[in-house]
Amino acid sequence: MVRRRGFRPESGRVKKLRGLFVCGFALLMVFVLAIVPSARASYGSNSEWQIGISGNCFNKSLCTPINGFWGWVVLNKDGTGDAVVDDYMQGSTGLITSLHQVDITSWGVSAAGTFLVSGTAVSVGPGAEFFPPVLTDFDTGIPAAAGHYNTVTLLGFSAPGIAFQFQVTLLPH
Repeated sequence: MVRRRGFRPESGRVKKLRGLFVCGFALLMVFVLAIVPSARASYGSNSEWQIGISGNCFNKSLCTPINGFWGWVVLNKDGTGDAVVDDYMQGSTGLITSLHQVDITSWGVSAAGTFLVSGTAVSVGPGAEFFPPVLTDFDTGIPAAAGHYNTVTLLGFSAPGIAFQFQVTLLPH
């Protein structure tokens, strides 16, 4: 066998790892492509509000267990919308993550000035059982006014290891 200088044939282990990576990437792309049409439809001329949310708490004296979430919400002019939220929780058995996709069938504004949503949710992952499958006038806690909101504006205080950021955008049409 002629070997080129610096070339090593792949071991069976490397081939298996490469195969797992390729399969994992392919599955991820199928999942992403499955949700893209819904997201693309929500960002059209019917959308009225676009909202990005993020919250993390690494302060063990205030958050037990350590947890966080990230997501986006689109509220349409016709009263419908979509939301995707990914969350995690660090428990005694390790990291628990889940993904929640919400089909918003109606939305409004509470007396407190936050968005209320109704709809159905599909949740996957070990933490999925903590998210309700049906939402009825669920108060999101998201201010129904355009702007950028942080830990102090949302919670009224700040502490080390806690970070909340909401970006609420009213779209001009």
